[in-house]
Amino acid sequence: MKKVFSVSILLLLLCSFAYSNQIFGMNNPNIKQFIVQDKKGNLFSMNMNIDEVIEILGTPKSSENLWAKYPDASVGFYEVKYDGIEFYYYDNDNKIKRIDVYSSEYSILDNNITIGDSEKNIKNLY
Repeated sequence: MKKVFSVSILLLLLCSFAYSNQIFGMNNPNIKQFIVQDKKGNLFSMNMNIDEVIEILGTPKSSENLWAKYPDASVGFYEVKYDGIEFYYYDNDNKIKRIDVYSSEYSILDNNITIGDSEKNIKNLY
């Protein structure tokens, strides 16, 4: 029973690694679907260091540790807000884990889809 359980866990870990490598690794031919571009041509992507974002966009409107209410948390989970875009990262590695876009000033690099695009246009692009 222990052997089957160990093998199952190993397979699960390998599948998880393979899937994450497909999505965020260099093997993904559609990696541009996970990159946001602003009107100036600046690129923002998952696993980008938050310091690079601040260097490009300047001082954020706000930055908040969303986990501050958990004093025993081993890391902080930060929300960094700018006009039209927000970034989320853990302070143990400062790598972006989520990007939320709220403005047509930002688009998806793969096909230039942005806020306000029509459903028809989005379907045509995909």
